[in-house]
Amino acid sequence: MYCPECGTLIPPGEEICKGCGKYSSQIREELLALSEKMPASKCKKCGADVYTGQHYCVTCGVDLKA
Repeated sequence: MYCPECGTLIPPGEEICKGCGKYSSQIREELLALSEKMPASKCKKCGADVYTGQHYCVTCGVDLKA
């Protein structure tokens, strides 16, 4: 999974994002909350749903601010 805040790859089993310091459980809770909303758009690179407030795609890690 890629961190939606900073775009750093978070390997399975890691507890903290090495890019921004967020706990992976906190990120999962945020993603769960986002998944309950309607997607705002699609990722231009991989086509995954993108929600308001995401800075990076959680599927491919592309910078959504660019």
